[in-house]
Amino acid sequence: MSLLKSIFSKPFIEGLGTGLATSTQKGIQDAMDDYDDRIQRIARTRVSKAEEEYKRWNKEFKENQDEIKLLEAQLNQNGSSRGIEVLHSIIAKNGYGYAKTVVPEISSKLVRSGLKIENLYNLPEIKSDGSYVVPTSQQLANNITIPMDFNVGDTDIGTALEGTGMNILNIFSRGRNNALGQAKKYVETELALSGYSPDKVQTDFGELPAPAKPNINVDRFALLLGQSYEKDLGLIEARLETLNPKTNSEEYKRLSERKLELQIIIANSSDKTIVSGSSNERSVNNLLKKYLMDGLGVENTLINGQWQEIDTKLNNSKLSRTYANKLTGFLKMSKLPENRGNLKAPMVGYIDEGASSYIMDEFSKKALPYGEALDAMQFLTYAASNMLDVEVVTREMIKNDSALDRNGDGSPYFIVNGTIDYDVNEFEKTPQNNIVPKNTVSNTGNTSVQNNNQSGVDISSLVTDFLNSGSSTQARKIKVFLKNNLQQTDEATLKEKFKELTGKDWNDTAFGLITK
Repeated sequence: MSLLKSIFSKPFIEGLGTGLATSTQKGIQDAMDDYDDRIQRIARTRVSKAEEEYKRWNKEFKENQDEIKLLEAQLNQNGSSRGIEVLHSIIAKNGYGYAKTVVPEISSKLVRSGLKIENLYNLPEIKSDGSYVVPTSQQLANNITIPMDFNVGDTDIGTALEGTGMNILNIFSRGRNNALGQAKKYVETELALSGYSPDKVQTDFGELPAPAKPNINVDRFALLLGQSYEKDLGLIEARLETLNPKTNSEEYKRLSERKLELQIIIANSSDKTIVSGSSNERSVNNLLKKYLMDGLGVENTLINGQWQEIDTKLNNSKLSRTYANKLTGFLKMSKLPENRGNLKAPMVGYIDEGASSYIMDEFSKKALPYGEALDAMQFLTYAASNMLDVEVVTREMIKNDSALDRNGDGSPYFIVNGTIDYDVNEFEKTPQNNIVPKNTVSNTGNTSVQNNNQSGVDISSLVTDFLNSGSSTQARKIKVFLKNNLQQTDEATLKEKFKELTGKDWNDTAFGLITK
């Protein structure tokens, strides 16, 4: 049976035949045969195209789903399972191409920091009531895969049938587009018989939920930071060149401060010794004080290249100055020839896993390089930032207990010994910015001994020698210095200043009376 007969009803075909008998029969018949042939060709073409589209879509969908799973895995670092939510948010806001570029950068940041993706982007809580739905890899893959297009439209079929018997059929069927509608139905039927009808090949993966963070902000500059001090410094310097200090004042100030920090850290991470009384020593001391003030909740600001406290937390402000002196002395100690190991390298420090219990913020708990041999400057900045007390494992201690020889050559090193003793009540208070900043970091009043060398004696060296040996002789040398440089030399003041400098209490039994 001809295609024509399969499309139209028997009465219609018989009526058409009667009409043809009274017309130019052959010409009309040729037109109808052409119509019949073209419809069959259109059907074959559409089936072939549908087959190609189906294969194309399946291939792309599988590839996209595999990529989605890989990107999700990169975001699920450190035991997280919420990478798919962040991936969805990034795709929704910036597109899939951007997501493929930025996800490896986010993953690298997570690896370096030890954080989970939900900590980095503060995702909403998943509740058991079903109000928050997590997308699936299938839904995301389906969303980014170009849909199948079988192209069974009125326009293209109509165009293909122009010049055939379509118009004649419309006349006889008394409808403008009856022939076109019947042809379209025939093509759809052929597709269905071949298994390619749209309702059969499309898979329902469920409705894609709304993104967890519709306006997620991926700061690619921040993601690149943290690889090394040198790389960070280069990135920051390049960034500062692009910023306007007036229109980007906050970011410019923040990055300028970080630039100064990095310059000080890098300069003092070398083998070079620290000269007592030098500007470099003062810079180190001030930087460590800044980290301590930050950790102790003391508001501070950068004035003329020096970080100054600007609130009323006086006890913790004083503690930050005192402990900065101690840590600066440790840094100087680390570079002395007598404290170097077999390779002539300066002392190192170790922060063991147990120290994480002393640290309050989650970022530091995850980011600290536990158990690694750290450069002294790096170690001391970590200690100051996290209010960790520092102790020296001396050569003498190692000689008495070989199990303490972590470096394998009997050389001394630094370790963490709990946290520094700070004023908890002050720490919990809201800062009050009503202190006039001082012009220099070295003066705290008439009773201060910080960076004081009035007697011709280097107090930093005295403190270093005492902390390294713990001897009564070194303690008494510090006492003499205090009595020579303080206006008030009563017992309470002397003991207070001794503890400020050394972090240790004066021992009357071991050292004698401090006033004698």
